[in-house]
Amino acid sequence: MTTLCKNCVSGHVLPGEPKGTIEDGAYVYRYAEDGAPEDGTPTASGKAVIILLTDGFGLNLKNPKVLADAFGERLKCDVLVPDMFNGTRTKALSILFYFLLKAMSSDAEYI
Repeated sequence: MTTLCKNCVSGHVLPGEPKGTIEDGAYVYRYAEDGAPEDGTPTASGKAVIILLTDGFGLNLKNPKVLADAFGERLKCDVLVPDMFNGTRTKALSILFYFLLKAMSSDAEYI
């Protein structure tokens, strides 16, 4: 018997709109403290930068961008999300969905 979460198969889009920009093949959220320049200059006091990797959907889905914004705001640092799939989703994702759907036979249960 296979147990799957409903969102594992149907997906879920996070609320909110991305605040960062796409630069050189990556989504970039720049944390700006009060009074900091908003001209794209890194502002994280030089202490930390988060590199957030996406799932198989890549940057086509807004979720990694919204997560990057949330991490940057809460941790007060810049966040970089590279576009690892060149604007597309990975082919492996299609294979994964095939096996997930196959696993969801009549004996599958949701948790």
